[in-house]
Amino acid sequence: LNSEAFNWHSRMPPIFEEHDEIINASKRQAENALKLRRERFVEELEGYHKQLEEFETFGDVAEVNRYLKKAQTLTTRLEAAQEKIEQFNLEEEAFEWETTKYPLRKKVMDVLTPYHKLYETTVEFQTKYKDWMDGSFD
Repeated sequence: LNSEAFNWHSRMPPIFEEHDEIINASKRQAENALKLRRERFVEELEGYHKQLEEFETFGDVAEVNRYLKKAQTLTTRLEAAQEKIEQFNLEEEAFEWETTKYPLRKKVMDVLTPYHKLYETTVEFQTKYKDWMDGSFD
């Protein structure tokens, strides 16, 4: 029993190697999962870009409330996408990778913003028009 206690340390290197292999396998699995999530995210951004192209065809003033809701929904999704980007970048830094830039998200947001403002202004005008034109001057 006493000799077992003194020789126990000689059994440690294979155990350390086995655990190193387990850790490396887990790391590779996490890296692959991150790569897959990033690929899906890029596809999601491309979908947002396609939705944005639809805004160019909008022109019916009677439908401006629907247009505003679509713009608000897309804005919310793009804001959530920014949070995902930040999370991806944190994970990339943990793996000591170069952080990925997603210029498509900014491009979509930059193009969407004027549409969103236009629809908000139009809906506000439609809502307050009667008060402005027929209301009292008090």
